[in-house]
Amino acid sequence: MNELVIPVGLPGAGKSTFINENYKTYHILCLDDIRIAMGSAFNPDTEPFAKATFEIAGKAVMYRGMSNLVIDSTNVSKYITEKWIKMGKTYGYYTTIVIFDIPIEVCKSRQTKKVPNEKYEVFNNQMKDLRNSLETLGAINVIYINEKNFRISKPDPDIIELI
Repeated sequence: MNELVIPVGLPGAGKSTFINENYKTYHILCLDDIRIAMGSAFNPDTEPFAKATFEIAGKAVMYRGMSNLVIDSTNVSKYITEKWIKMGKTYGYYTTIVIFDIPIEVCKSRQTKKVPNEKYEVFNNQMKDLRNSLETLGAINVIYINEKNFRISKPDPDIIELI
């Protein structure tokens, strides 16, 4: 059975860095890569098209069922995460959610691009809502990454809480 990995975290939490270090053999689908391929890191005018392209590309990889897949985006919205989980189930993927529980101030200090402060608060509230609903999503593995265990190359079950 293929695995669908959904990292969840604020901008600057280290999701892409962690993914690139730990999921080298997986197909990595990154929303930022699609935005850049469209000519801009973020453009409100093209964002709906970028997100639609991202979702279609993810669905196409799962439809073929030939590789494990990482959905590299913030994924803090309960609606978006649930949509990926349902899609994974439809195509027979086992889902792992990787929650990056990194303080907002640390995330802000790591950011190379400007994200408005109010966005962090919105993202953080969405993430809390998502965390509270994980139990109802069913049949998924949840890994928590924090500042203490972020640097390990492979998750250590003695450090990371598995639900």
